[in-house]
Amino acid sequence: MDLQDAHDWFIDVLNEVSVQFQRVPGSAIFLRYVKSSYQNDPIRSAVELFLFLFAVRYLLAPKYSTSKKSYVKLTDEEIDELVDEWAPEPLVAPQTVFEEAENEKRPVVVGPTGPKSKLQSGRTVTNVASYNFYNLAGNESLKEKAIQALRTYGVGPCGPPGFYGTQDVHMKTEADIASHLGTSACIVYAQAFSTIPSVIPAFSKRGDIIVADKAVNFAIRKGMQISRSSIRWYEHNDLEDLQNVLASVVKEQAKKPLTRRFIITEGLFENIGDMVNLAKVVELKHRYKFRLILDETWSFGVLGRTGAGVTQHQGVNVREVDMLVGSLAGPVCAGGGFCAGSSEIVEHQRLSAAAYTFSAALPAMLATTASEVLSMLESNTEMVHQLRENIRTMWAQLDPRSEWVRCSSASENPIMLLVLKPEVVASRKLDMGDQEHLLQEMVDEALNNAVLITRLKSMPRGINVTAKEVGWKLQPALKVCVTTGLTRKEIERTGTVIRHAITKVMKARSHHKHLKRQPNVKTEVAIVTVDAQDVVVYVDGQGHPVSTTTIYHNQPAPTHLAPAPLPPPPPPPPPPPPPSAPAPKPQQQPKPAPVPDQQPQSHEGPPNTGGSVPSGPGFTSGVSYSPYNADNSCKTPQQVASDLGKVSGYQVIRLYGTDCDQVASVLAATKDSNVKLFLGIFDITQVQKESETIASAVHGDWSRINTISVGNELVNKGTDPGAVIGAIGQARSALQGAGYSGPVVTVDTMMAMTNHPEICKASDFCAINCHAFFDGNTPADKSGEFVKGWVDKIGQATGKTVVVTETGWPTQGDTNGVAIASQDSHQAALSSIKGALSSNVIFYSAYNDMWKKNGPGTFNAEQFWGLNGNAPSS
Repeated sequence: MDLQDAHDWFIDVLNEVSVQFQRVPGSAIFLRYVKSSYQNDPIRSAVELFLFLFAVRYLLAPKYSTSKKSYVKLTDEEIDELVDEWAPEPLVAPQTVFEEAENEKRPVVVGPTGPKSKLQSGRTVTNVASYNFYNLAGNESLKEKAIQALRTYGVGPCGPPGFYGTQDVHMKTEADIASHLGTSACIVYAQAFSTIPSVIPAFSKRGDIIVADKAVNFAIRKGMQISRSSIRWYEHNDLEDLQNVLASVVKEQAKKPLTRRFIITEGLFENIGDMVNLAKVVELKHRYKFRLILDETWSFGVLGRTGAGVTQHQGVNVREVDMLVGSLAGPVCAGGGFCAGSSEIVEHQRLSAAAYTFSAALPAMLATTASEVLSMLESNTEMVHQLRENIRTMWAQLDPRSEWVRCSSASENPIMLLVLKPEVVASRKLDMGDQEHLLQEMVDEALNNAVLITRLKSMPRGINVTAKEVGWKLQPALKVCVTTGLTRKEIERTGTVIRHAITKVMKARSHHKHLKRQPNVKTEVAIVTVDAQDVVVYVDGQGHPVSTTTIYHNQPAPTHLAPAPLPPPPPPPPPPPPPSAPAPKPQQQPKPAPVPDQQPQSHEGPPNTGGSVPSGPGFTSGVSYSPYNADNSCKTPQQVASDLGKVSGYQVIRLYGTDCDQVASVLAATKDSNVKLFLGIFDITQVQKESETIASAVHGDWSRINTISVGNELVNKGTDPGAVIGAIGQARSALQGAGYSGPVVTVDTMMAMTNHPEICKASDFCAINCHAFFDGNTPADKSGEFVKGWVDKIGQATGKTVVVTETGWPTQGDTNGVAIASQDSHQAALSSIKGALSSNVIFYSAYNDMWKKNGPGTFNAEQFWGLNGNAPSS
């Protein structure tokens, strides 16, 4: 066959193939598509041809065998050895000694849980350990509704919502929640805890980015872990740090493929109790184009006029939050959880959220209960108002009055978390275990007095990171849950019992650590000489210090009795040249003093001495003054002169610190008067520096200085009394070296002076802050009797002169029992105090202190104690 014959044959074959192809149905359409595609886009035709050939090659490729063994074959002996060595980790970690002891004493509630609960032991206790905020657990109307639903629908649907578990009551509950919140739609889950761990992975997947608060609760952490997303943390409630993290994420992702990005935080934080600044978070969300998931497990039903949560409470449009997750099992007293948002957000979860898809639906009686509670909150806003009042009452009994603990919760949060004050932890060197032991002893002591509280037991850790990398640790806390099921008097009594339990435990541990945590302790004594006292150091068997305490000369070893008076101070060293140091930054003045539970008896006041203004006790009256503007900036000397030019009729002006060059400014403003100054060293860690500042301001003329105090209410705030006594001695030496020979004292509350008379003994006289307003049982016109009673009591106990360095009455604020904050009460209180005390009293304060912050702990009266209203320089 020559070339021409081969060509003819090939043409014949092509023609035959073409004829046969044209007989196939649709062949003409295919040919037109190929011709058109090649003419318009030949590259696409080439790609399609490549894909066609690849598919043919894949289909015709030989199959590989999966039976080939590519692993190492072990002998029977090796297998047996590995099996013997393998030890599975326990599902539950073994209990610690502390947990075993706690479980042995754990109280068991028998019967319904209410404000008054019966224990298995037969005792009836006041229950402030459960989330029965509105006392709904005993509501008869809700019980009837639940029983009706139970008889109509049965106990449970026995199927997932997407199959046959959804009932009409579920759809009604979803609609009720959406209406209550103001969102487009809502989805209800069967379990509260599993709600947010299902919501997060339904939207955030591997490669997506989550920015979360370091203090978020355990359920959120599990949801983030399940999602396998990249997690970035920001410091708790630090929105500046949040902004930095968001900016960093945006910068890092600028040249990478687009991913979903979420901010996750809580309304009221479960582990700390404080509240998010939602408006600022929403602003940052929009600026950096993130989505926001807000967990309102503990804020829904509590915050806002109708309990709609933090969005209603802070006036933020609920549609600004992409996913709003909450619980129906806490404040609402039903069961289950929910996620509210747009219709698209909700419908996506019906197929993608694990807890919704694979769990049985919420029992109908719980859904009915949830709807009824929401209806009650909307129609009866007095429920929320009453809860707020009870929170305020409990707060007043605990936070401002305890010298050991503070409340870390927001003032609107019915779950009050009480943590040991930082000064207490630092001064006693308490680690986490020590704090847990102390708090459990407080719980036990409160239970001994028929009040049931508990500890915060949620201790979350970071995901796949160490505690050092997270940089945040949860501080152990007591948990007190306020309820409307108790009257105001019952709340006050309960708060008093808790406060006394805390004080009793802490005082029992004043001079030694917990014995269980310090085995084989023996006592040795080493005498260390200081200015005016000896320090006893207790060491263990290895010679390591365990604790210290202070004794005084000519006394036996320290006991619970008051120590003897101090010996005279040592001769002063040569005076140093007074340097001109810059004034420290203004510091927040401490709150007014707490008060006792019982009103003391009235006594006659001391006679008025009259004459020129002496140093120390013997003046008629004085007034306190703080040279700060409303924005916390320092007042100029001209402003100080303007303020004090309007103050007259007082022999002493009290200052609290040395910042803002206030000593020099006040001396200059009062140089033409017969006024003396009661000065203060505010920071006991800067005694030498503040002493030098005072010496520099007086220029060697100490005749106008009445007294110098070291610290203000430090022991009341948790500072160790020994540290205060040491600071007094240090200040006395430094001031004497500069030529000062007047009194040196520390100022504290009357309760701190009563509980720790050694700080009065170390002072040249007893200086107390005493405010009848905080008693709650003393009206304004009886303030004088109240203050005079404490003066006599402390004077008799210590044998020293007592000077009242703070007392007065607020002109504005909330009512505290029979104590009403008003202008009339203010005048009545001043008249009463002046009638009872004719000398040695300093009134608080010259003007309203607008630089301070009001709060429920001080009945929103912190700013309004001024005798002359607002300062002229304001």
